[in-house]
Amino acid sequence: MTLSKTVIEEKLPEERTDRVGWAYRVAQEAERAKARFDAWAQDYDRDVEDLLGWKGPQNTLIHVLTHVPKGSRILDAGSGTGLMGALLFQAGYRNLVATDISDKMLEVARTKDVYLSDFQADLNQPLSVSDDSFDCVVSVGVSGYMSPGTIGEFVRVVRPGGVIVYTISDGHYEEN
Repeated sequence: MTLSKTVIEEKLPEERTDRVGWAYRVAQEAERAKARFDAWAQDYDRDVEDLLGWKGPQNTLIHVLTHVPKGSRILDAGSGTGLMGALLFQAGYRNLVATDISDKMLEVARTKDVYLSDFQADLNQPLSVSDDSFDCVVSVGVSGYMSPGTIGEFVRVVRPGGVIVYTISDGHYEEN
């Protein structure tokens, strides 16, 4: 993915309260979204957990615990910095794979040491994994970036009888 000069020059807003909107405004522009999340990677966990009080990963974990056995192979699609992966790992899940559009977010996720592997990917494109590769796909906080075809791709990579758990914002659901 080659970034243009305009994309590279985009700067993280100084005000933490402006960062979520700043990132979501370019949701359907993969290059710009990647650049913005790369810029935000080091501050993301603090901003999302402390400032927003966001509980998407915790709420998702409840559903995974209910429907997904511990030995399952799980793809954390749109893993970001690994907030969801860290919760899954703490709950006893060890067969975790991360994917995100942002290399910098994946770098932060690697420091948590919870994923067996990771790969960079745009969730609006076909994933570079075989059919039926996972028992579960979790996708938390990325619904604003997903095209309708993304869910079909999740279905493709989850084995028959597998589980897909994802969050979707009320606004995005109603709008789309």
